[in-house]
Amino acid sequence: MCGKTRDLRRQLRKAIIDHVSDSFLDTTVPLLVLVEAAKNGPEKEIKEYAAIFREHTTYTEGVMRHVNFLTGTGHNPEMKCILCD
Repeated sequence: MCGKTRDLRRQLRKAIIDHVSDSFLDTTVPLLVLVEAAKNGPEKEIKEYAAIFREHTTYTEGVMRHVNFLTGTGHNPEMKCILCD
């Protein structure tokens, strides 16, 4: 049972690393678009890009929570005990 658990954990870590890598490939794009809109665009356009930027940051925060959970670096001791060997 321990071997299967370790194998599953290893597979989950690989999957989350792939997910994180994909999430952070173009992290600056939403910010750069927002900055450009703030410099040149009308207020309506700025608000639209600000909403996109907020969605991106919320998504990124969620990804980081998953990383913390799967790597055992979160602050919840109940979650950490699941990952203990």
